[in-house]
Order: sequence, then structure tokens, then C-alpha cells
Amino acid sequence: MKSRLGNLLRFTIYLSIGLGILYLVYDNQNTAYQAKCILDGKQPGECQLITKIIQDFTQVHWQWIVVIMFLFLLSNLSRAVRWHMLLEPRVSNPGLSTAFLPS
Repeated sequence: MKSRLGNLLRFTIYLSIGLGILYLVYDNQNTAYQAKCILDGKQPGECQLITKIIQDFTQVHWQWIVVIMFLFLLSNLSRAVRWHMLLEPRVSNPGLSTAFLPS
């Protein structure tokens, strides 16, 4: 019970820190974007950073995202093969899934 409570507390603290950092980054970027909109002659009410982010995500070329995800998977697989080769002398039958998805 004590371990679970500690893990939950640690998770909550780290999640709060991460969300706080994301908020500070977003707030800083939103202020800069509002200043840019004022310089461009737009009204601050019609120029929102979240709207621009959503608009930018709708214009993404998803083919490139798929290519990047495939290359990321390939790099992790090659790392797993390397770990498999390192574990082979120590473990009787490590299996590639053990190196790729450790428990």
C-alpha cells in the first residue's frame, strides 16, 4: 500500500510539473503570437494561438507523419536487436520481444 501511494504521489507530482511547463510555454507563445497579430494589424480577439495550432494540424501532410513513425519503429527495432545480441550470452533464450518490449 505504501509503495502504491508513493508511486501515485510521484506520478501526480511529475504530471503537475509537466503540465505546468506546458502551460508556461503555451502562455509565453500566446503572448508572442498576440504581439505579432497586433503588429500585423489584426484585432487581438480574432487572433488566437489555439486556433492557429488547430489550423496548422489540419494542413499537415500525414504521409510524412507515417514515414517518421515507420522510421522511429525501425530505429527502436534495431536497438532491440542490439540488446538481444547483448543479452544472448547471459540469458538462455531472451527473445526479441523481451528486448523490444521489456516488462
